[in-house]
Amino acid sequence: MTTIPQGQPRRRNLVGWLPFIRHYIEMVLAMAIGMFALMPLWTVALQATGAPHLLDHAEPMALAMATDMAIGMGAWMAFRRHGWRDIAEMTAAMYLPFVIFFPVTLAGAMTSGALMVAGHALMLAVMLRRRDHYGYRRAARPVVLSVVRRASAGLGSARPSMAKEA
Repeated sequence: MTTIPQGQPRRRNLVGWLPFIRHYIEMVLAMAIGMFALMPLWTVALQATGAPHLLDHAEPMALAMATDMAIGMGAWMAFRRHGWRDIAEMTAAMYLPFVIFFPVTLAGAMTSGALMVAGHALMLAVMLRRRDHYGYRRAARPVVLSVVRRASAGLGSARPSMAKEA
């Protein structure tokens, strides 16, 4: 165990948090892109069905937003080669925090703004609960690059047999 001499400040180990912070920023960006890209589709779909004001209520708005965030985040996690279990877990973390607070909101004890803050805080809590999983360093290997590498490895092994035939 390392001891720190009296009077010297303790150094916080920020380096251990950097992979988690990077992952968190990636998830926030992916969710924001999902909301930005998909929210207009909700507007068009609800106008077409004759319910354009449905998203004026906190609960349907939270579900639409959770869907947009889950699609954006799930696509990015799949691109970063996370497992389907992890994607399903984080997708559930998009919905459950809001659903938990729906009765409180419907009873009038919580505003829609408080619903959004509380829901997002619980999402972060899920990620912090699994910090060891989401905060480890791993090389980003997009699916496209791994397919190219596999294909080129397969071609490399086929070349000697082609040379023997010639």
